Amino acid sequence: HHHHHHHHQEQRVGVAIKCSKKRRRRRRRRQKKKTKKKQKEKRQRRMGLCPSRSEETSLDEEVQEQLRLWNAEERQIVKILILGAGECGKSTVLKMFRMWHTDGFDKADRVFFRELVRRNTLNAMRSVCHACFGLGVELDSKDNEESARELLAMDQYSEYALEEGAVHVAEVPLEVAPVITRLLDDAGIQRVVKRGNEYSLLDSAEYFWSKIDDIFAPRYRPNDDDILRARKPTVGVVELPFQVENTNFIAVDVGGQRN
Repeated sequence: HHHHHHHHQEQRVGVAIKCSKKRRRRRRRRQKKKTKKKQKEKRQRRMGLCPSRSEETSLDEEVQEQLRLWNAEERQIVKILILGAGECGKSTVLKMFRMWHTDGFDKADRVFFRELVRRNTLNAMRSVCHACFGLGVELDSKDNEESARELLAMDQYSEYALEEGAVHVAEVPLEVAPVITRLLDDAGIQRVVKRGNEYSLLDSAEYFWSKIDDIFAPRYRPNDDDILRARKPTVGVVELPFQVENTNFIAVDVGGQRN
């Protein structure tokens, strides 16, 4: 649904990669010390102070030394800074890294995302209702207008208030599902959904509404696709360490919404 993507389209996710210079300097210092020690030993050997080593051990030592150096190289951390305007997909990229390069999302994560997806599904409809009243679009019936006002009054399920690992959070009541479904059948609501780009309707709204029965089933467990589409504005900085083929990365996601 391209009409949602209005100004997000041109935004690209900028990736800046930076290696730690300090670490490099430290490594050089260590290597210098080592070579000094080696040269000293060589001098002593020449003077007959050390037992001379057989060819094999010195070769073996060289290999060991090379491996040690390689390991030092690998310990370098590459920082990936994810930049871009608000709602262009920075945190989504972070979630992808997490799916591909770490253990992904466990049971506890999915409980968090279950609530987040339900809140997204409800709040997307609330923003449509808000736009309906704002744009002066009439709904099919007084009942539907009443339902729309009821949903608008449910303002205690903000995505911002949802913290990972937080317990005893008020959960979106399952009874909102039939209300949302009924409103989705309303001609006025449908017209306003089509104008979603005028009031920044959640990109994933229609995806979630099409799955509303699953989402509000008591034992719903979000799949990876649901998790990728779940939206939570990033406040502050989120870091994700991960490893790809012996290289350590830290992806840094900076909240784009600054106000």
